[in-house]
Amino acid sequence: MQLQGPRKTFLARPFWRDYLLGCVLIGLGFMLTSPVAPVHRGVGIVVLAFGAAIFLCAIGWSVYSTWWSWRSRNLESMDKAEASNGWSPEVMEKVNKDRAARELVRKQYPRLFSALSSAMFQHDPIGINFGNNTDEYDAEAGTVIPRLKDCLERFSDDCTPILR
Repeated sequence: MQLQGPRKTFLARPFWRDYLLGCVLIGLGFMLTSPVAPVHRGVGIVVLAFGAAIFLCAIGWSVYSTWWSWRSRNLESMDKAEASNGWSPEVMEKVNKDRAARELVRKQYPRLFSALSSAMFQHDPIGINFGNNTDEYDAEAGTVIPRLKDCLERFSDDCTPILR
């Protein structure tokens, strides 16, 4: 049976034999340091120290590699989220398209754009005027001006539905 999806990296790089070797050497070191062991006690301590070193290095490498893979995955996802501010590509495409259309209107009708934006800011129909955010109605002015053009082409005097 084959596993589905990517393999999880928990205690990733050191293989089971590294842990096993460390445990065996630790056990052997304890056996050799006992008073009934046929060898000098220093040999047991050296074997015990090597086993502990191998085991601790295996654990250290496992923790480090797991942390590194987690960090790199999170950095990649953070980079993607920062590039799109957490929004889907479709939403970001629409936002960029609307922003480009608004800039085009601003360049085509600079005086009308400025006058409409400042009038909307002054009257504050949706309550977003906090005194210092004078560009807050630029997005609305960028969408109202092209619709005003349509209103004038149909010879309609009432443009209030567009401003609502």
